[in-house]
Amino acid sequence: MNRTKIKMMKQIITTLFVAIFLAFVGTASAQLEAYDKDVTMSLGSQPAIVLDMNEISSRDAEEYWQDFVKEYVKLKRNRRADEYYAKSISIPLVSDRKLDIYSKIEDLKGSSRLYLWIDNGGAFVSASEDPKTLKAAKNLVNDFAVEAEKLHVEELLKAEDKNLATLEKDLKGLEKDKESYENDIEDAKEKIAKAEKNIEENAVAHEEKAIEIDTQKNLIIRMKERLANVGKKKTKM
Repeated sequence: MNRTKIKMMKQIITTLFVAIFLAFVGTASAQLEAYDKDVTMSLGSQPAIVLDMNEISSRDAEEYWQDFVKEYVKLKRNRRADEYYAKSISIPLVSDRKLDIYSKIEDLKGSSRLYLWIDNGGAFVSASEDPKTLKAAKNLVNDFAVEAEKLHVEELLKAEDKNLATLEKDLKGLEKDKESYENDIEDAKEKIAKAEKNIEENAVAHEEKAIEIDTQKNLIIRMKERLANVGKKKTKM
């Protein structure tokens, strides 16, 4: 296979990879915004900020969330309630007041959902109790959604880069196989040519050997005749 054909095949593989990847990402990464609703947590049913994360596993979402909030605090784990929490922390983008936050990641079979409850010291933040803080908190969660989607797509890209590398490796393997097969054909042609020449030489040798055998048979006949005549008197003319 010449270099031009190899280059064309690599370009085709790359183009298909990009097209499939962009189609997948375009479908999976439609950005969803945070919304609020009452959700049961360790302290009863409380108003929460909710974010659905399509195609992001709960394991990844949990890792992304903890990395996102570590700028403000390191979350603690409430294993019984399966929640993460932090008390009396400052999040200037959300409120000037000290806040208690509680969060939970729900697994949705390949996707996930974030629940965030914020206690402003007097009540859990909601549209009726503290709309300003609620709006700011939603903006923060939406910022997290963008960051999580970015990290998720980067992971997808890394995986697809690995797949592309595998495809290119497979292509190189096919190129080597083709070269090997072509070499086998050339070797076979040489063997055939040599065998054909051997057949021709064998035919000549066969004919020569047949003549030698006839000569030898005649010699033996004469020797047998001579042997038979040993001791016999020759008839006088």
